[in-house]
Amino acid sequence: MGIYTIREVVKFGGGNKFIIKKLMSTFLEDQIAETKDIITAINTAIKSLLNNEFQSYELDTGQYRQRVTKLDLGKLKDMRREYLVQLQELEAAAGVSRSVVAIQPDF
Repeated sequence: MGIYTIREVVKFGGGNKFIIKKLMSTFLEDQIAETKDIITAINTAIKSLLNNEFQSYELDTGQYRQRVTKLDLGKLKDMRREYLVQLQELEAAAGVSRSVVAIQPDF
């Protein structure tokens, strides 16, 4: 998997549909991985705050950093829910089929 050069497109006989599909597939796979990483970071923050490991926690999603406290648990759960929906949509676009769409921990 990877990005194809113009030379490779010509080599495929101008198979533009193949190249576009491959690029889109790679993009979706990257977005799915990134979204899963963000969900994991949010879950770690929630667990750390609920288990009284820390009074506050620095949430680093790779896109941004912010300090959160127990007062932010509702916001964190909402964020997680939004990213789970985004993950479901990305996986559907990528053709990933699952019998269980998303498992959301009850904390």
